[in-house]
Parts: sequence; structure tokens; C-alpha cells
Amino acid sequence: MALGKLYLKIKNKLPEKVVEAIEDNCIIKATNVAQIANYLKMNVVDAGILFESVAKVFKFKIINIPEKYLVVDKAPLIILKYSKDKKITKDFFNFIISKREIFKNYGYKICF
Repeated sequence: MALGKLYLKIKNKLPEKVVEAIEDNCIIKATNVAQIANYLKMNVVDAGILFESVAKVFKFKIINIPEKYLVVDKAPLIILKYSKDKKITKDFFNFIISKREIFKNYGYKICF
């Protein structure tokens, strides 16, 4: 999983035997999520840890991490007060908000 700190948080919650099994079976380490998806598409690897939204885009079979080991990450959408073109910035913000159903379709939780 190429998600850095988020993966480390998940790994710290997993039972030690599971972490050992993941590490023992790791044949390649990707530097980004796109590489993992490509390795899966090209059958270089049998499994990878991805965001659910990425897995859905590529129609990969999903095996969910059990809730007690899950780590939820947030990506806030904000308007900076230092934006050069406030109208364009606000228009983009409103566009994203108006399309929030698309994000839900890909597994994102919307918190507004």
C-alpha cells in the first residue's frame, strides 16, 4: 500500500500475525497508488491495499478491512483567504459540492 502514514496506522492496528503475513508475501513495493493498480491489472501481484474508491474505478474485487482495523482519512475542501481569483475559487468549490453524489458513488464519505 502506497499510502504512507495511513498505511502505518492501519498496520499498527492489525494483529502481528497478519502484519507478518503481509510482509512475508510482499514481492514488490510500489511508490504510489497508480503503480499498485497497474501491478494488479498486469497480474504482477495477486493483491494490493488500495482506497476503495480506486478499487471501484478499476473494478477490482474488494475485500474490506474489518471495521476494528479500519483507519478513516479526511480530505478537507476549503477556500483559502489568499486565493488570487476568489470568484473562480468559489465557483470551483461550489461545483465540487454540487457533484458530491459522484464522490459517494466511489465510496467517499461526505461530511457536509
